[in-house]
Amino acid sequence: MKRGWIPIMGVCLVLSFSACKQLLPYQDTSLTAEQRAEDLLPRLTLEEKVSLMQNASPAIPRLGIKEYEWWNEALHGVGRAGLATVFPQSIGMGASFNDSLLYEVFNATSDEARVKSRIFGESGVLKRYQGLTFWTPNVNIFRDPRWGRGQETYGEDPYLTGQMGMAVVRGLQGPEDARYDKLHACAKHFAVHSGPEWNRHSFDAENIDPRDLWETYLPAFKDLVQKAHVKEVMCAYNRFEGEPCCGSNRLLMQILRDEWGYKGIVVSDCGAISDFYRPGTHETYPDKEHASAGAVRAGTDLECGSEYASLADAVKAGLIDEKEIDISLKRLLTARFELGEMDEQSDLCNGKPNYQKIMEIITIESKAFAALVEKIEKIATYVEVSLTKETEQQQVTDKKSRRKGEPWMTGQEVCEQLEISARTLQRYRTNRIIAYSICGRKIRYRRTDVEQFRERWMRETPDKQVDQMIEAHSLHGRKNRSYGKKRGDTGKNG
Repeated sequence: MKRGWIPIMGVCLVLSFSACKQLLPYQDTSLTAEQRAEDLLPRLTLEEKVSLMQNASPAIPRLGIKEYEWWNEALHGVGRAGLATVFPQSIGMGASFNDSLLYEVFNATSDEARVKSRIFGESGVLKRYQGLTFWTPNVNIFRDPRWGRGQETYGEDPYLTGQMGMAVVRGLQGPEDARYDKLHACAKHFAVHSGPEWNRHSFDAENIDPRDLWETYLPAFKDLVQKAHVKEVMCAYNRFEGEPCCGSNRLLMQILRDEWGYKGIVVSDCGAISDFYRPGTHETYPDKEHASAGAVRAGTDLECGSEYASLADAVKAGLIDEKEIDISLKRLLTARFELGEMDEQSDLCNGKPNYQKIMEIITIESKAFAALVEKIEKIATYVEVSLTKETEQQQVTDKKSRRKGEPWMTGQEVCEQLEISARTLQRYRTNRIIAYSICGRKIRYRRTDVEQFRERWMRETPDKQVDQMIEAHSLHGRKNRSYGKKRGDTGKNG
């Protein structure tokens, strides 16, 4: 009996050993996201690190890292990801002055986004506009109506913009005490970016009055960082006091990280790093290696673009130390662990799936899906009830318009039958030449009256005679009490 158990126990030990051998610290969901990032970071080569610092991050199969696309948008609902709920433009929602309502809008948006991402992720790849990191909201100040992207903002008021922006962030990211973040929001574009649009790749916002900087351009960003704890900040295209915003030590290090205590990710606007050296743009760096190194050292962790591919060469050339790259990459890895994006596949230990980890993620997404279904059902019910009411009202109107079983005609139908304009019909009606009735604030005409009118006026009377008879009518010379003018008066006399 005892010997019979030996082979079975041996197999179990082998399975247990092989399974646990696969479970590395960064795969352990009992650790914090930061701890897991710290363990994963040194396992990556320099080239792998650099590849993960671009918006289109490739898969690293040997470590179980899936392909991920950071670029996603949700200015007024989930953008560019198939059918989705569409809400008013940001400038319109800002006009409501209702940050509580805005929170509900983006709470619904994040429900929908999480479900969509889950469905997209079944293929194992999250492409552009399919991920969990949304570059929303735009909290720039709208100062010039000619700015082409002003509709993306919440207006010209710094306080209102801050309140609205915080509501967006909280709606997208979900409760701060949750096991995983619902989504990650992004405050953009940092900073002093309110147009012009045409020269944003070369424009230098210089000589900005300090009071204007701190009371107009920065308050909303500060609120989103310190009060709403936004997870991402996007640096702007333009320069600030001579430095590209994505390479501004003053903006990104001194103000954002040192003074405000920001710990999250800084992502570049798309193609902004290229503007560091390309002819006709900022031209503050000689080439892409210097530009990429300068951006990372200034605090830009993630590039929307492909210039960061040169960072490996920049390290070899001594332009930047690999440890400086590690600082940025740790933030990126931490964010992916916070979202649960790394944890969708079960890790095995002792032959058993980590059900706790799986259920935590599924719970988030199932709740989001249930909430989305509930909202869709409410909308469908509302539409159905509205259509029913409209049909009933139309039936009542039609019933009122039928007297003695005789059909009534609208003004348009009369004009078509008599081949006259609406203005001519109004003239006939004003001078009591054609009979009409008021039915529920709408003007209606008996079909028999119209036919009689056509027979009498259109067939037997020449047009000139019609005009003469109108002028000779007893009502023609009377004054209209509402307007103080004679009926038929052209207004030429005053």
